[in-house]
Amino acid sequence: MSAYRLAPAATDLVTAYENDLWDIGQRPDHKVLWGARWFCAHIGEPQAFAELPLEQQLAVNPAVHRFVSWLIATRRLRPGPDYLVIRRPRLGISLSRHWPAFHATFMNTASALVFSMKVAQAQWAALGQICALTGLAPQRLAHADLDAARDELLAAADRFGHSSRHDLSTAIFGLEATLFHAGVTDELPRRRGRTKADARAAAW
Repeated sequence: MSAYRLAPAATDLVTAYENDLWDIGQRPDHKVLWGARWFCAHIGEPQAFAELPLEQQLAVNPAVHRFVSWLIATRRLRPGPDYLVIRRPRLGISLSRHWPAFHATFMNTASALVFSMKVAQAQWAALGQICALTGLAPQRLAHADLDAARDELLAAADRFGHSSRHDLSTAIFGLEATLFHAGVTDELPRRRGRTKADARAAAW
């Protein structure tokens, strides 16, 4: 793979990525770091990625997508809803690694509300998308942020006829209940009348 000459700021960003991966127990090999160097050499500033046409965003190498996910998880990059819905980066995993204490609180709360592990994980994955879209840490979200992000993500799913729309809507509705009982937001989810699962979440 090609080597790239990077500006000092870009080199610092790649180093931060490498150090962060070591800190969370990853082993950043040459291929993984190549994705970060390619991004810095060809795209430049993190937020420039969000300004590319969606087709170009989706076409980059998997190692680059991994770096993009890190940029999103560390709030260096705010992606658009289309990228989040179509690419579906594994932001829930990144979020749990960077916010382990809150992840534990969230999962314990979901369990206390009798959400299954699978449902709680779907809620957490939706939370990762919402944090990415808003640029906020999970503990900083307000109910208005959830509403706005939900509308943007579901509108993106509608634009592309994406099959995940129903699952995403249900996950976000349950997520609102979990965040309320975890003490993050001060409003219970509002009934939107789409599914039985939505009604179950509203009961909490």
